[in-house]
Amino acid sequence: MKAALFFRQLARESRGSRGRMIFFAACLGTGVAAVVAVAGLSGALEETIRSQARPLLGADLAVESLQPFPPAVTQAIDAIPGTRTRTEDLVTVVFEPGTTAVAEGLAPRSLLVELKAVEPAYPLVGELRLDPDRPLGSLLAADTIVAHPDLLRRLGVAVGEEVSLGGARFRIAGTVVSEADRLAGSFRIGPRVFISREGLARTTLAGFGSRVTRRVLLNFPTGPTSPPRDGPRPR
Repeated sequence: MKAALFFRQLARESRGSRGRMIFFAACLGTGVAAVVAVAGLSGALEETIRSQARPLLGADLAVESLQPFPPAVTQAIDAIPGTRTRTEDLVTVVFEPGTTAVAEGLAPRSLLVELKAVEPAYPLVGELRLDPDRPLGSLLAADTIVAHPDLLRRLGVAVGEEVSLGGARFRIAGTVVSEADRLAGSFRIGPRVFISREGLARTTLAGFGSRVTRRVLLNFPTGPTSPPRDGPRPR
């Protein structure tokens, strides 16, 4: 069939249903535009995540477990070349010192927080901005913490004062301005609190039955490489 004849027949058939033809064309155009827009947005989002993957993860590779790592897994992780640091995350409650509240016959104020126990090398990738502007490892000791300003505001405490955490007292050594491995606007159970792993050991928070997320963060010497194939492969 010639093109001219095809279009003449199409025009003849569409005379009685012009409205439906226009509606069909509009729907088709809208659908194509939506598909193109979603594809473009998906590509841009994927590229953004790809470029920010290391800062968001805080390392080249993260190995995570809710249970202590078995010796075989620890050995396999230690065989991977590069720099490493360990963190432990859990949700707990921080109490104000309570001296004034107890004197008035009231219970001390408390606040649910997201606690992260870290080593001096944390973070391996990205920037953790604090006030005062010092490395996190220099602010954390066995008896100090660094907390989000929201904790200070809601408990009515200040930098230099003490709070109770897991049955032990800790002095607030500084506040968190921004975190290296946290998405902006992500869901938060409570304000972030950083503590040293030595400080966590002073508490009763990581004992039997506690829900602790353990992570090993690794940075490869010259970018991502494959882990060794012999031995167990950590998940």
